[in-house]
Amino acid sequence: MMMIVLWHLYCHFLVKSPTNHEVTSTMFIVSIYLPMHVDLFVLITGFFGIRHFLRKIFDTYLLLLYYLLLIALLFWTFDWKLLLFPLSHSPWWFMRTYIYLLLLAPLLNFVCDNMPRTTGWKSVLIPLLILNEYFGFAWHDLYLAHFGFDLLNFVTIYVIGRYIASEDFEALCHRLPFGTLSPWKFWLYCFLLVQVLRAVCYYTIGGLGINTHNWDYNHPLNIASAVSFFQIFRNVRLTGKWIYFLSSSAVAVYLVTEHPYVLPKIENMFFRGYNQIADYSTLGGLAYCFLFTVLTYVVVSVVDKVRIPFLSFVKTKITSHVRR
Repeated sequence: MMMIVLWHLYCHFLVKSPTNHEVTSTMFIVSIYLPMHVDLFVLITGFFGIRHFLRKIFDTYLLLLYYLLLIALLFWTFDWKLLLFPLSHSPWWFMRTYIYLLLLAPLLNFVCDNMPRTTGWKSVLIPLLILNEYFGFAWHDLYLAHFGFDLLNFVTIYVIGRYIASEDFEALCHRLPFGTLSPWKFWLYCFLLVQVLRAVCYYTIGGLGINTHNWDYNHPLNIASAVSFFQIFRNVRLTGKWIYFLSSSAVAVYLVTEHPYVLPKIENMFFRGYNQIADYSTLGGLAYCFLFTVLTYVVVSVVDKVRIPFLSFVKTKITSHVRR
């Protein structure tokens, strides 16, 4: 989620700034390697699997309603269509697509959990990858896909996540040429190799004036980046309360920072300090961008901690009435 905030900081704010083009150009280079963030989130969802999908839809409904209502109260601007139909009319494209994925989760789980051993994962992954990568990414068939901002890409990444969680993928990993490398180092090198390929692809093909569609979420290098990045941290044991503290509010950070009422306010806050610092120092401007990203994430996470027990209480009350 930190990558999402950093990416949005560049594409929403810095591209508008006339101040210190060196900061903007440096952040542009960083942004080339960021567009794996959405694929990574969906991949993690697929790895753990969406179970009890009705409960998950209900939880998502309460989450969206909470922030839509809270922001409406803060700005005293009420769009009743949003408040009455948050699942289908919310201003967040990701959440609407995620709802579609939730509705398909029982079908996807049934297919993945009952995979025939004779044909295996090839019978599912190959058709999905052909649709997503050939027709969707290579040919940009808008009747099928929308640059990865679509259900097809979400379904493809979700199934890849289910595959990574399977015994078949574990068996494949045991056959990989790790050599003397530990698994996390192997996947780190894979990740770095993908980034080198991305840079070569972008600066050579892009240098010819051809659009590489580097920022499309169905780009094969974005998917490969998400898989290798996830495998790095899957093979490194990280513990600590701070991990749960930040991860439990990841979606909330997205909802708040990307809400059309809140985004302009964050933009004003960003430029209050940025213009003064970036005018004098490129390094200071870059440090300000990263610090602003971290502080935004932490502040929203702290605020979100009120939401977690409140919605837990609401769900308990609702479910107790339903059981009666």
